[in-house]
Amino acid sequence: MSYLADSHPPDDVRERLRTLNLNPAELEDTDRLWITDFYTAGIVGRKSKERFSTGSLKAADLSIWIAKEVLHEEPDPDFLIIDDNTSVLDRFNEEEHWVELLLSRIFPMAKARQITQFTSVMAGEVHSEWAYKHLEAAADGILDFKLDEQAGETRDLMRVRSMWNMGFDRRWHALKTLKNFEVVLEK
Repeated sequence: MSYLADSHPPDDVRERLRTLNLNPAELEDTDRLWITDFYTAGIVGRKSKERFSTGSLKAADLSIWIAKEVLHEEPDPDFLIIDDNTSVLDRFNEEEHWVELLLSRIFPMAKARQITQFTSVMAGEVHSEWAYKHLEAAADGILDFKLDEQAGETRDLMRVRSMWNMGFDRRWHALKTLKNFEVVLEK
C-alpha cells in the first residue's frame, strides 16, 4: 500500500495508523506500506527526509518523477494507493496542468499497473466545473463523503455515486467509528 501524504506530515499519518492498531514501522520495514511525502515539499517548502518523497509539486516536475519512479513498474493488482488530498496541487499549478497530470500520467499508470487508487479531491467550489467533470469522466468510480447535521446531531455519510462494471447502491449510508477506530457502515 502507498499513502501519498499531501495534507499531513508523514509522522501524523503514522500516528493515525497506530490509533487503528497498525504498526506502521513494521509495515514500512517489510515494504507493505510506503508513505510518500508530498507534504514537506509542498506545504513546508523544504527537502523531505522520508524514503519516498518528491521535491516539487509542480505538474511538470511530478510528471518526470512519475515517469522515472513508478510508471514502468510491474502490474500489481493487490497494490493500493491512497492520495489524501490531490487538491493541494492546485496551490502550485494552473488547474489545467494538474488535471492533465492526473489524466495523462497518474490514472493511466494505475490502469497499466492494475492497481486500485483512491484520489481524493475537495468538493464544492474549490475547483472549476471543468476540473470536476474531467476527473469524474476519467474515474472508474466515485465515492462521496459528507457531514450531515440534523437537530444538533452530526453523522458522517458515504455513498457510491458511480462505479464501472458492477452494481451499486446510490443511497447515502452512515459511517460509524468503532472503539478500535475501525470505520464501518451503520446497519
